[in-house]
Amino acid sequence: MERQDYSHKFKHAGLRYEIGLALGCSKIVHIGGGVPAGLWSVLKLARHCLVKRVTAEEQAAADLGYRDPGPG
Repeated sequence: MERQDYSHKFKHAGLRYEIGLALGCSKIVHIGGGVPAGLWSVLKLARHCLVKRVTAEEQAAADLGYRDPGPG
């Protein structure tokens, strides 16, 4: 097993995905990922896939895994 594939959460190899749902109707509005779990954190995946697609009129909500520590 390659280290880049290893998910510390599940203790074995895996791929990381993110699914975006529209609040209120639960329709899938975004799918991203299929990347090695060991190389991509949820925050890195969101920055690469989701954040670039959210327009000025839209907002996103996420769980605590998406906290940005900020600079420093």
